[in-house]
Amino acid sequence: MSAEKDLVKAGGSLMAAGCLWMLLLPVLVAWSCEEPGARRAREVTGRKPAIVFAVTLAGGCATAAQTYDFDPVQSFTRPKAEVWQALVDVVTARGWPVRVIETDAGFLAVNELPLRESRVDCGKLGILAYWRGPPTGTVDMHVRDESDGTAHLRVTINASRMASVSGSTVVQTVLCNSRGELEGEVAREVRAKLEGRGTAPGLSSS
Repeated sequence: MSAEKDLVKAGGSLMAAGCLWMLLLPVLVAWSCEEPGARRAREVTGRKPAIVFAVTLAGGCATAAQTYDFDPVQSFTRPKAEVWQALVDVVTARGWPVRVIETDAGFLAVNELPLRESRVDCGKLGILAYWRGPPTGTVDMHVRDESDGTAHLRVTINASRMASVSGSTVVQTVLCNSRGELEGEVAREVRAKLEGRGTAPGLSSS
C-alpha cells in the first residue's frame, strides 16, 4: 500500500511539473529568440513580453469553456403585442439597464449586465492568471410573430470576462458560454406575466 501511495504522489508531482513546463517552454523560446536590443529596452522599462500573458491564459493547464445544449426560443400562445409588453415588464422589474429598444421590431437589448458565475462557463485560467471581475454579458431579446397569431421569444446572451496575469497590467477578454439558466428564467417570468401570476419570486437577480 505504501508503494502505491508513493506512486500516486510521484504521478501528481509529474503532472504538476508537466503543467509548469508547458507554461515556461514558450516563454524560454521567446526569450532566446528576442533581439538583444529589445531585451535590454524591456529590462530598462520593466515591460514583460506579451507572450507570457497569452501563454498563461491559453496554456499552463488552462481549460476552455464548455458548450451547453439548450433551446433559447420559447413559444407563447399569445399575440406578439402581449408577449412584448410582458417582456418589457419583466426587464423593468429586474432593473436591467436597457440600451436598445425597438417596439415595432420587438427587439430589446441589455448591455454590460453583470452575471453570476453560475450563469456562464468561462473555462479555467492558467496557474498564474486571475479574473479581474465578474462575467458580464449582452442580453438580446427578440419577440416575433408566428403565422398562427402566436409569438415566440428568443433570448441570446453573449458573455465575457476580463482576465490578467500576476505582475502584468495587460488585460485580455475571455469569451464565456451561457449555461441556459438566465434564458429560461426570463421566459418563465414572461409566461407568468401573461398568465397573471406576476414575476416569479427569487429570480430577479442577473
